[in-house]
Amino acid sequence: MDQYTRLFGAARIPTDRGCKMKVYSNSRHIVILRRGQFCGSLGFLLCKLSTYRDSDWFDVLDDDSLPLLTEREVLRNLQAIVSDADTLDRSEVARKAIGVLSTENRKIWSGLRKMLQQDRNNASCLHIVDRALFVVCLDDTTPESLADLCSNFLCGTYSLQGGEQIGTCTNRWYDKVQA
Repeated sequence: MDQYTRLFGAARIPTDRGCKMKVYSNSRHIVILRRGQFCGSLGFLLCKLSTYRDSDWFDVLDDDSLPLLTEREVLRNLQAIVSDADTLDRSEVARKAIGVLSTENRKIWSGLRKMLQQDRNNASCLHIVDRALFVVCLDDTTPESLADLCSNFLCGTYSLQGGEQIGTCTNRWYDKVQA
């Protein structure tokens, strides 16, 4: 059962020789993904880096691991995230889907991540994602069968449309536990 102490608040960090696990035992926030847009703890959009401020994200659990939000507040925040993310054009979602980088070969992803981290805002956003308890993926698809549903849960859907990759695979961060 020791593995459960490294389940929540853990991140797989790519390196030149594979990856390493980092566990943030004091983690108290979650990250929501909708159409490739990262939202911290039911709030701000991580990918809008020009408007990012450290104060834009907040915890969802208190020091005793009790929820800080009511069910109604969670629902309102999720509805706002869905409404905001759904205004994006599918082509724009595909072009900005940074989560797909976490599917890349670990050595390549490590190099790309290092390039991203050279920007202070990107480094802060990656740190917030890494430290999250887990990632919630709010997909915009309706699977037609149990097999499609299972496939979507495991790896997301994917297809090419007009030379761009689309599907729920653009709405994943494979270096974290996802729900």
